[in-house]
Amino acid sequence: MDLANSVVTIPLSKSGLTRHVFLNRTALAILQAQPSRLKSPYVFASATGETPLHPKNFLNRHFLPAVKRAGIVDFR
Repeated sequence: MDLANSVVTIPLSKSGLTRHVFLNRTALAILQAQPSRLKSPYVFASATGETPLHPKNFLNRHFLPAVKRAGIVDFR
């Protein structure tokens, strides 16, 4: 991840290719606010920053509560 240039690099995307995703200001601010972001190469790191968040933990503990707080209904 290159926060200075607002770019996240996905080394192995679903298509099997490297992908570069440009971040808007909101996404950049959220990533910069992550406490483990300063000590980990992972975008969504565990509390220690040594491993990425487990996908089910991310979904249930972070993503779905954020969707609810945002007031989004029937998210697909």
